[in-house]
Amino acid sequence: MSFSKINFKSIIKWEMNFKAKYDTSNKSVGTNTCRYIILHHTATAENSVKWVVNRFITKWSPVSCHFVIDVNWDKYKIWNPENILRHCWVSNWKWLSNMNKYSIWIEVIWPLSYWFDDRQRRSVKELIIHLMKVYWIKKENVLRHKDIAPWRKTDIADSFWNNEFKSFNDWKDAKLVL
Repeated sequence: MSFSKINFKSIIKWEMNFKAKYDTSNKSVGTNTCRYIILHHTATAENSVKWVVNRFITKWSPVSCHFVIDVNWDKYKIWNPENILRHCWVSNWKWLSNMNKYSIWIEVIWPLSYWFDDRQRRSVKELIIHLMKVYWIKKENVLRHKDIAPWRKTDIADSFWNNEFKSFNDWKDAKLVL
């Protein structure tokens, strides 16, 4: 077998442990290239993972995501990353538009009355590193929603790195080490 025909995704055999796995009907036709990971937060008064997950899996919801990380640092898998989901709407990064076709979406539950804690940050980091290994995603391709739609989005909040780092890129350089 030639080197170019090896399926590198199958080399990583271990599966991350998820609290639960769900199915969503909010997907688009086509295959996601999984070149980017995009972080979001909910920023809602509702902190129930059930409410958030139900929002993403119901057929009348306009959006979905691939993974959810709860305030209790549990991880939920909503859909396989290879599927294109409706999440970002209008978005651009460098020469790409419609980032839904290229990105794995992670939603971090962040109720307005709550601050991210170290366990939740660690859970996010573990999931990102797992996805980087499985899909061969470069650290510089881990982005925030506000990176790809800055005219309308502000997430993931700067408080995510708890003032420990000057910027999101500093956080990535220190925490996303393979």
